[in-house]
Amino acid sequence: MDKTAIEAIQALAHAEQINKTIAETDLFTVALPNGYHLKDMEKFGNQPNRFRGHFTTHLIDEFADYLNANATENTGIFVDSKKSTAHAIIDMGHGGNPKWGAHKASLTLKPTPEFTALTANKDIALSQLTIIDLVEDWPECFTFQDGSKDGEVMGLSAAIAAIRKLTLKQASDTTTEVGDFNAAISEFDKIEVNANGAPLPKGFLYTCTPYEGLLQVRFECRLRAMYNDKTVQLKYRILAYDRILDDIAVEFKDTLKAKIKTLASFYCGEMAYQNK
Repeated sequence: MDKTAIEAIQALAHAEQINKTIAETDLFTVALPNGYHLKDMEKFGNQPNRFRGHFTTHLIDEFADYLNANATENTGIFVDSKKSTAHAIIDMGHGGNPKWGAHKASLTLKPTPEFTALTANKDIALSQLTIIDLVEDWPECFTFQDGSKDGEVMGLSAAIAAIRKLTLKQASDTTTEVGDFNAAISEFDKIEVNANGAPLPKGFLYTCTPYEGLLQVRFECRLRAMYNDKTVQLKYRILAYDRILDDIAVEFKDTLKAKIKTLASFYCGEMAYQNK
């Protein structure tokens, strides 16, 4: 018997002894002699060993329908309301009975075009034409407030006309102060924005659905006039914007819970499952 055969017999004997020890510890491990390789036989079977798949959508109803058809008591649903996302591990199991976690579903809400238009332009100095274009693109969303009548509703055409007519009025004043032992002279420019006598809008209400599947939200916005290189610019600020986002997040989570009629468990946060 040559050296190679002797080494092979010794390797098998060692592997047998090691596997006996491993079996007694209930570990999912096997010892193989050097040079042995594991082969996955799943592809030769009539069907896969388990279902693997990841369903993704931006529609709340589609996400709910998929989970209602596939989720069980072994499913965990993790909602990140700040990011407007939800992830489901359909075959997750639990600590006493873990599953493979190979079947998943994800929901990422997509903002509507009108909500995107509002948030993309907030707190930015905009030209008169840009504001007018925004209003004309989404007229059904805007309700202007008349600045001269304590916030009464201002017609859309009147608001657009006032914005179109905005001009700068600039005047210089000189102030002289004389004392017993000194004299001071100061000059300053007074700049006023007006619309040739027409009433100015002080702000507007913007009503839209932020994400498909959620309720409409009314955003209250304040207009501010600015000037740059002798041109008028406008900026709007959304009042209590962060609080509104919190309300949208709560509605998102509550909507999911109402639409998903399974025994799945809900959690707020993210889950990294079976990561090694």
